[in-house]
Amino acid sequence: MKGKIPKVTCQVVSIQYVHDPEAAEKWFDLYTDIILKQIQNRQETERELEVLDD
Repeated sequence: MKGKIPKVTCQVVSIQYVHDPEAAEKWFDLYTDIILKQIQNRQETERELEVLDD
């Protein structure tokens, strides 16, 4: 299965209005960092499981 790109889905549960544009930008940056880290962790875990299966 090497070379196959896993399909990753993400669901936003709640969005609230942020009055301060700078705060909104900071919030969005933090939120996307968290999502990317979760995706990377999930992919690393899947790779580790593949190695164990071999």
